[in-house]
Amino acid sequence: AALVRAGLEAGFRAWGRAVARRPWLGLAIGAALTAVCAGGLALLETRSSGIYWVSSTQAVQERERLGETFGGELASTTAQVVFVAEGDALAPAFLARVAEVYERARWNVTGGPGAAYADVCLRATPEAGCEAASVFSALGAGKVPGDTRAAATPGAQAELRRRAAALAGTSVLAGAEVAQDAGGRDFVARAKALSLVFPAAPNRTAAAAWEEPLDAYLGGVAEAAWPGLQNFTYYTVWADMQEVNRIVAQETPIVVGSALIILVFMALVLGRRPFVESRFLLATSSVVTILLATAAALGFCGYIGTPRTVISLLVVFVLLGVGVDDMIIICDCVDHEDPSAPLEERMALGLGRAGHAITVTTATSFVALMVASTIDFPLIRYFCQLAALGLLAVYVLQLTVFLGCFALDERRIKGGRYDCLPCLRSGAYVQKVSQQSAGEGGGGGGGGGESSSSSIAPVLARPSPPSSFSRRYTFHARSRASGKSTGRFELGFKGLTSWLMQWVARAMAFTAVKVAVVVLFLAATGVSAFLATGLTADVDVADAYADDSIIKEYVAITRAHFSGVPERLLVATFERPYHDPAARAAVREMYGALQEQPFVSASMAAGSDPLGALEAWAARENATLPAEPAAFAAAVRAFNASDPASGARMVVEGDAEGGAPGGEGGARVVAVLATMDVVFPSAQAEAERRTAELRRAAGAPEAVVWSLDMMRIDRDARMVEMMVNNLVLACVGVAASLFLFVHPFLALFTAATIAILDVQLFGWLRIWGLGIDVTTFICISMSLGLSVDYVVHFASAFVQAPRAGPNSRLQRTYRQMGVSIFNGGLSTFLGICLLSLAQSNGFRVFFRMLFTAILLGLLHGLLFVPAVLGLVDAAAGRWQRRREEGA
Repeated sequence: AALVRAGLEAGFRAWGRAVARRPWLGLAIGAALTAVCAGGLALLETRSSGIYWVSSTQAVQERERLGETFGGELASTTAQVVFVAEGDALAPAFLARVAEVYERARWNVTGGPGAAYADVCLRATPEAGCEAASVFSALGAGKVPGDTRAAATPGAQAELRRRAAALAGTSVLAGAEVAQDAGGRDFVARAKALSLVFPAAPNRTAAAAWEEPLDAYLGGVAEAAWPGLQNFTYYTVWADMQEVNRIVAQETPIVVGSALIILVFMALVLGRRPFVESRFLLATSSVVTILLATAAALGFCGYIGTPRTVISLLVVFVLLGVGVDDMIIICDCVDHEDPSAPLEERMALGLGRAGHAITVTTATSFVALMVASTIDFPLIRYFCQLAALGLLAVYVLQLTVFLGCFALDERRIKGGRYDCLPCLRSGAYVQKVSQQSAGEGGGGGGGGGESSSSSIAPVLARPSPPSSFSRRYTFHARSRASGKSTGRFELGFKGLTSWLMQWVARAMAFTAVKVAVVVLFLAATGVSAFLATGLTADVDVADAYADDSIIKEYVAITRAHFSGVPERLLVATFERPYHDPAARAAVREMYGALQEQPFVSASMAAGSDPLGALEAWAARENATLPAEPAAFAAAVRAFNASDPASGARMVVEGDAEGGAPGGEGGARVVAVLATMDVVFPSAQAEAERRTAELRRAAGAPEAVVWSLDMMRIDRDARMVEMMVNNLVLACVGVAASLFLFVHPFLALFTAATIAILDVQLFGWLRIWGLGIDVTTFICISMSLGLSVDYVVHFASAFVQAPRAGPNSRLQRTYRQMGVSIFNGGLSTFLGICLLSLAQSNGFRVFFRMLFTAILLGLLHGLLFVPAVLGLVDAAAGRWQRRREEGA
């Protein structure tokens, strides 16, 4: 560690001197590297499918098995239209309006050739045709244009109400009051809500061609309510995609606003009095450096095959939080040097101290994120890879582009040129500096300060003479051009933070305060660990949308009136003797057992019983299904040919090219696929219970039951385990990387502090009322990169500070690093504060999580770490004194 530190300091001093001499060298190198990396943007792939699932879960493995057996996409898309009546939803007048919407959606909504529902519907069994699920299906209506209107007439009311009794509680009829007529037959006396369900083929391109004009039509229906209609809502995948695009469009100004806020903050923190010593141009270059690093990281991802996802834009907040901190440190370290010294010397000494610190934090953050990227969760893996590469890009560009801009800005100030208008010179400023220099008689104003190159801690503010910090907590402004005190008092950002750090340092000088801080933090950790035991992986899909989203309204209405949103459930059996009538009867009995579950129903628009359909087809053909395997396989081939859309439901070995050799003699039916409807709740525990019941009823693993929702349920069931394992590995990786740069004690202590911080972050999840989901997982992964900075900066500066007396190292470290850590955390908070105004709850959760991570990082970096290190240092000092006295 000592050799690495010495080598880094020497290298950074040489580099700082080179950039000071030739600023354009750093700019040219940074621009060239950015251009090379950004070239990969042309290769960058955007991926939205398959990134939300954990490949090791049972549901994902079952999907792969189904895909290999039946081919094609498995998850169909569904359009659903929901009507909630003020009175009776089966009243003829109300039903007639529902039939009108059905007819329009089913037959008359087209977006061009091949875009009608008949072209994209999920085909049913041969006798059912291309039928959408609705209450009209009870009368067999919906097969030809106009028959649903006939089913809605008063003459059909009695028969419709009798047959609709079987649909009560399904995905098409809700709030049904079932009574019995004089003959003892059930009928629906009153219903609250109706639903039209249009299953579409898995081909998204074809389905979108029908959904786009359907969405436009249904949007018009929603605006023109009719008498008796209480609520109307609908869902299509097209509408879902439009809502996501709208969220991105709405939240993009937030990202822009965050960059502008950081720009203003950087200008206030880095600069001084306008209009020469201000640094608005330099602050602009810092934000530009972050944006260039983002582009370079995305381009490099294109080279290595890491795709862009829907959350890739969030990496900007990580890079702003980390990059801005490091740039503040670089500027303050150089500003700490004697302003009368040549720029080359100031940049060499300042970068020699700052370089080691930002290298340590960049390395630890990079390792933490790369360890996090090993998770079996593509969405988070890709994000962590992008963030890690972004940190490297920021590190390189701040040492080239930003450092070059800093050298040019220092030359501008020395030349008395205006900020933002460097082509103009301030004569008054130049004259004032000349007078001040003449008044000093050529002496070096302000004395060289502390420039020990052995200290790795970036020094934010040079220790001022006693008179420069008055009892009113103001400070003398110091001319950066001459180094002489102007005699004027200014209380800016640095004055406020210096005042705050001074009082914190005074308080932390007392042993009782340090002990109290340690006890308080450890107690908070224990409470947080207790709270974290109650965390669940519950996730509400509605939270991903804006508050005024029609999708959010759809989810709320369907949950209020129906059992939930229906999902396609695939039931597959493999390697059964299907030619044996007894085996077919056993499979059909299993279908019945599944449908006995209250949350499963036979699909009215897809083949819920393909074996029954096969037998019905044989009866229509006046044929008997053979009992010999090869002959039975030939009959199945003929059945598949009678309805190609149903062909994938019964797979005969050798159907595809390259199949099993042997022709008809070796042919056999190897798999059968049935389709049903299932409803899963949003509560994770109940969803897991229903999933287990389905698998048990199907007799898994001999049979496979699968739905798209089951992949989410299996993933969320492992979310807590994955997160804990990931964080433990990240802490180990951080400790291992720190051994290269700092003392082993500091490496272990930093890893332990980060572990404590993560435990407290889990506790705050419970306090915020949040669960473990994708958003919180990403935020906790991001917190690794942010929290490491605060802890490592203070701890490394403390260890390197010389011991000159009781609490001297603590006081010195607060003076040198406290303001830097505080300003870094404040800049990150300002960068995310606008997220609290987002329309989407997901973005607001993102704000709450990052705000908590920043707050905990600052508290640990400025209170817990100093308290522990102060106590250890005091104990070490006493032991050393006793040892010296004994000697």
